Amino acid sequence: MNKVVSDRDPEINSHKTRVLCLTFDNLGEARNVFLNKSAVPDWEAPEITIGFPQVLQLLDRLQIRATFFVEGWSALHYGAIIENIHNSGHEIGLHGWIHEHFASLDQRAARQSIHDGLKVLQLRGIQSFGFPMSTGWKVRQSIRVSCC
Repeated sequence: MNKVVSDRDPEINSHKTRVLCLTFDNLGEARNVFLNKSAVPDWEAPEITIGFPQVLQLLDRLQIRATFFVEGWSALHYGAIIENIHNSGHEIGLHGWIHEHFASLDQRAARQSIHDGLKVLQLRGIQSFGFPMSTGWKVRQSIRVSCC
C-alpha cells in the first residue's frame, strides 16, 4: 500500500529545506543611458532613495537572501549601494553594461559589455556567478560570448 506524503507530515517536513529563488534586476539609470534618456546617475531617483533601502531592510528582517542582477554602469556609479547589497549577504550577478539588448549586439560589443561589467564588479571585490541571457539570444551564442 502506498503512503500519501504531505508537507504537514512532521517527519517529512523536518527534513525539508524550502528554497525561494528571488531575483532583482536593473539598478538606477543604466537602462535610461541605453535609451539615451540619461547620461549621469540620478541620486534622487525613488528606486535609489526609497526602493533599494526598503527592499534590503525587508530581506534582512525576513532573513532572505536574493540575487541582484546589476549593470556594470550601475556598479560603477552606485558603488555604495552595490557594496551594501553584497555586504548584506546577497549574490550579485551581471546584467550587461547598460541593460543593452544583446540580440542586437555583435559578438565583439557583447563581449566588451560583459568584460567591462565583470571588471567593475571585480574592482568592487565581487565575483559574479550569474548572467541572465537577454531576450533573443540563443544558448550557444550566450555561452560563446560569456566564456571566451
